[in-house]
Amino acid sequence: MDIENNSNENRTKTFRDYKGIFWLIVACLAVFSLIWYFPSIKETVNYYLRYLASILCGLMFALILNPIVVLLHESFQKRFEASKRERVRKKAEVKARHWSIAIAITIGVLLVALVAMLIIPELLNSIKTFAKDIPDLIQRANSKLDEWNADKSWAGNFQKYVDTAFAQFEAWVNNSLLSSVSTITSAAWNVLKFILDFLIGFIIAIYILNEKKDFVKWSKKIVYATFKPETSNLIVDVGRVGYRVFGKYMLGSVIDSLVVGIICFIFNLIAGIPYSALIAALVGITNIIPFFGPFIGAIPSAIIIFIISPIKALIFIIFIFILQQIEGNIIAPKILGNVTGVSEFWVTFALLFFGAMFGFIGLILGVPMLAVIAYVIHRLTDKRAAKKGYPVDTEYYLEVHSYNIDEDRFEMIDHEAEKREEMEERVKPRNSGIAEFFSKLFKKIKNVFKHEK
Repeated sequence: MDIENNSNENRTKTFRDYKGIFWLIVACLAVFSLIWYFPSIKETVNYYLRYLASILCGLMFALILNPIVVLLHESFQKRFEASKRERVRKKAEVKARHWSIAIAITIGVLLVALVAMLIIPELLNSIKTFAKDIPDLIQRANSKLDEWNADKSWAGNFQKYVDTAFAQFEAWVNNSLLSSVSTITSAAWNVLKFILDFLIGFIIAIYILNEKKDFVKWSKKIVYATFKPETSNLIVDVGRVGYRVFGKYMLGSVIDSLVVGIICFIFNLIAGIPYSALIAALVGITNIIPFFGPFIGAIPSAIIIFIISPIKALIFIIFIFILQQIEGNIIAPKILGNVTGVSEFWVTFALLFFGAMFGFIGLILGVPMLAVIAYVIHRLTDKRAAKKGYPVDTEYYLEVHSYNIDEDRFEMIDHEAEKREEMEERVKPRNSGIAEFFSKLFKKIKNVFKHEK
């Protein structure tokens, strides 16, 4: 009876231990299935995300500006607390918060205005020039394909596809883009909506920065009142890590992309690259997307430049390659550091997975989202390992061979034994079976001769 009771207790304990992991896996599979197999759900999510664009912009601005606010807040609070007037000392924290937010928002607005004043006029000129040159670019591309077709027979079918694509593109430009009033109105409305979302985002950022302590204390109160203490600690810790990862990642990505765009713009002006502002803006904006971003921006830019001047296209490609090496090895590590702690494989996975599920937003936020998920998995895994009495250090398991159940300990890999076995395999003759056969044959012949004697 005792044995049966112990076995039942062990089963119950095992189920309790794995219940959380089981339901976590079920929840992840359910969410993935809903989004993957029911496009209407994905469309609904994207629909409401479009309406929440202002709030999302506000959150993004708040994350970017908060480090500046924190830095200024500490300085202002010390000064106000050291004031001779008692009225100022009593409201030191409030005054410091208001002044720090006002200066941070002013810095943000001035930076955006400065970038807009420097880039937008040149960008508009590049777009106008590019729009006017589209027919000429199509004609040049066709002439280059004709030259290739004269030398290479395989280019005939390729040219047909390209001619069809160019014809459709030219028809779209002439019939839809230039002559359609509704398209122009829609484009103007989208631009206006973007500007409004941008401005409202700054206002929302002010409220978030001013009331962030209220958000924090109410969130913690709700969490601890709703969940068990152990679960609450995990949720609060994950929220703290998520805030740090998303904040540093967004701020670092914006600064990194701005630096890359400015460097590209300066090089384009020096090298005489056509549409310098347009191409620099494209390279800088797409650089926000990790790994694939540089290719997304550089490939269409190189094609446009190649149609005008193949030599300049080659120079541009070489420059982009060098710039990405500098950005990946010098600029990004200095600005971003290892804020996410995610390897290149998981960066690629995050971009493919979250990009397929959430589009452009998934491409931008996929890496920090995966970093937070990885942190949760690490916390839960470390907790399980410590509960079982296993080492928490992940590096320890690299040398684990197996777990000895009888001795209740890990068996480590014996590298010396593996080397000895490898040496024995090398020393052992390859045709050992044949050698053994001839050895037995010679012994039998020898025995026959002995009997004859």
